[in-house]
Amino acid sequence: MCRLRPQINAFMEVSELKKSETGLFGALAQLGHEQVVFCYDEPTGLKAIIGIHNTALGPALGGTRMWNYATEQEALTDVLRLSRGMTFKAAITGLNLGGGKAVIIGDAKTQKTEAFLRRFGKFINSLGGKYITAEDVNMKTADMEYIAMETRYVTGLPESMGGGGDPSPVTAYGTYLGIKASAKKVFGNDSLTNRKIAVQGVGQVGMHLVEYLVKENAQVFITDISEEKVKDLTLRFKVTPVNQESIYDLDVDVYAPCALGATLNDNTIPFKMQHSSRSCQQPAKRRNTPRLHAAGPRHYLCTRFSDKCRGFNKRVQRIPWTLQPQTGIRTGRTNIRHLPEHT
Repeated sequence: MCRLRPQINAFMEVSELKKSETGLFGALAQLGHEQVVFCYDEPTGLKAIIGIHNTALGPALGGTRMWNYATEQEALTDVLRLSRGMTFKAAITGLNLGGGKAVIIGDAKTQKTEAFLRRFGKFINSLGGKYITAEDVNMKTADMEYIAMETRYVTGLPESMGGGGDPSPVTAYGTYLGIKASAKKVFGNDSLTNRKIAVQGVGQVGMHLVEYLVKENAQVFITDISEEKVKDLTLRFKVTPVNQESIYDLDVDVYAPCALGATLNDNTIPFKMQHSSRSCQQPAKRRNTPRLHAAGPRHYLCTRFSDKCRGFNKRVQRIPWTLQPQTGIRTGRTNIRHLPEHT
């Protein structure tokens, strides 16, 4: 078993972004992004970046995450990487949606206020529907309510408002099914009983995933940057907590990264793990993709993207390609109807 102790950087460069000699626009061209929007509001302290990667199939859909990034470069790298991944998720699942993502720089525990979130909603609205947001790390359904006061281009709203509610349980279920499908491919059956599964990150998605795995009598190992979350799950379920570095040392059947991302990188790919199922993960760099295939009998997959659309279930219809006269947004089989204006 490989016993490396790598120092993991969750915001590793995409295509050596920091080293690019062509500047920011060269990096955007290299990654294929259409637009990057920098949002700043001094009164509320809002600092956010919206990344729109590709809208060839429709408006860009992707959640907003709030994180206390060490540098603005880390935030930019993260939003570029994540928005690009959303393009592929939409395409691979046959949805007429593009790829987008947003990041807010700051402390979610102290900075999120109604004014703060509503100002962010105004920035989203200024894009005229080119980008549709939803929950991601440190963003809740209640936050989407505030954002929705300023824009209709938001999903993940409470069911009482016609939305689909928190998408995390559905994302976790999609990850769980992905693990079972890959287990059947690798081991000959989809039973996870007594399978050793490492779950890295037990936030909104990881927490629900652990519950599914425990119910199937898997041997579950968990880790998270929050000791409180690990302690809570350890009390609720029969799981084994490990520290953040030791998660890479485990000899397990399944590695399920449910944390910030980019954990599949130059340092971690060599580890002896037979299978990886990820809810929103992708290799840290493009060159890592062939290395994943060459690393052993592993099956890497992207799980369900459709949960991001749950909030549109009650106002989606299937129509031919057309240009919507109200917004000018080109849509395909999916026509996203407008919500009433909030007052």
